[in-house]
Amino acid sequence: YIVAGLHTIVARPRRKMAKFFWGYYINSSIYHNQLLRLMQGTKVASISKSNLQKTYVTYPDNFVEQQKIGAFFKQLDNTIALHQRKLKKLQNIKKAYLNEMFI
Repeated sequence: YIVAGLHTIVARPRRKMAKFFWGYYINSSIYHNQLLRLMQGTKVASISKSNLQKTYVTYPDNFVEQQKIGAFFKQLDNTIALHQRKLKKLQNIKKAYLNEMFI
């Protein structure tokens, strides 16, 4: 069942899903492309309960496989975040050196 509010729809999978897998799936472009075709509104995009029920959710039946996929994307996100922090630090160092050189 799906419960709809103003701009919130609460939905739960009928089967147990592995940690992180469900979140990465519903944020994937494959699922978003389904939603975009069904959304309505120009200023505030919304989707009705009936249109949300028309979407297809595909996932591996094997729970261990779901866990591995979820863990892989979580590790990938962590690695990207780490490199973004390193880049920001290097950009700050560059800015400081440039300030020292030209001021």
